[in-house]
Amino acid sequence: GVYFYSSSLTEEEAEEEAEFVLEHIKGYDITLPVCFDYEGFADKKNRNYGMTKEKITANCVAFRNIIIAHGYMHMLYGSRSYLPKKFDLKKLTDYLWVARYPSKKKVLDDEKYFPTIKGYNDRIAVWQCADCARIDGISGNVDLDYMYIDVRRKESEDKQEENIMNIKSQIKAQILL
Repeated sequence: GVYFYSSSLTEEEAEEEAEFVLEHIKGYDITLPVCFDYEGFADKKNRNYGMTKEKITANCVAFRNIIIAHGYMHMLYGSRSYLPKKFDLKKLTDYLWVARYPSKKKVLDDEKYFPTIKGYNDRIAVWQCADCARIDGISGNVDLDYMYIDVRRKESEDKQEENIMNIKSQIKAQILL
């Protein structure tokens, strides 16, 4: 999959960002969504400070439409409090990747902490539950996510099993508690 952090101010800029992403993923077998992260509207140091919910949503739709038109899936990333406050989720109908961390540096793995968003729980595909996981070969902490809805582009069952076995043999996650 692909994750893109936007700083667009207009729909035209959002479309340019989508084209930028498409240019850089050309030739790769992308099976997970192109994920759009759009935040920073409350921070005066960000260029997109103070944008309205309507404008934020319009920019998301502009980015999404370009990505979808090129045959990729799209997903919106954000925190459980930020998404319903800053985005019109009725107009943004794709799956959601929702961040919700504990107050202490530990991994949440209990479903009672699942990041609910009233009216949109059926669209929460991925939960980012921590930023303190460890993976062999990477120095420092990494984010930890659970996929609740299989948002992969469908492959043959043999290819899926082969990919799962490759991933299991290559990655050993060590969780910092």
